[in-house]
Amino acid sequence: MKKLKIKYLTALIFLLNSCTSDSFSPITAPTTDFSFTRHILPLLNAYRCKSCHYNSFTSPDLTDANAYKSLTTGTTYVNISAPSSSIFYQSVSDPDFSPFQMPDGIKLTEAEQATILEWIKQGAKP
Repeated sequence: MKKLKIKYLTALIFLLNSCTSDSFSPITAPTTDFSFTRHILPLLNAYRCKSCHYNSFTSPDLTDANAYKSLTTGTTYVNISAPSSSIFYQSVSDPDFSPFQMPDGIKLTEAEQATILEWIKQGAKP
């Protein structure tokens, strides 16, 4: 009985190894189209960024009505040609970038930082 199981197992391994990659479709991770409204603004609100970044108190203005425009218009806060050098991304991902970015040692998670970076890479869509 044990020899029979080994034979079947060997045959199964042989069959699986003889399959070419053409016979299987690759498994790909689902992609997400990141948007400011759905992904970035909720982060800004969760971390209460607008408590300091409002109107002209501290740039950029991160109030709901002005955050997207403040981050993406005429500045280097968001740099779609060099996303990882964007001031916005660096300020939330690099603790040495500026000591004044997040009060009381608050830090975005790696997943939240990755979301911001990916949003910028995808063109910083509204």
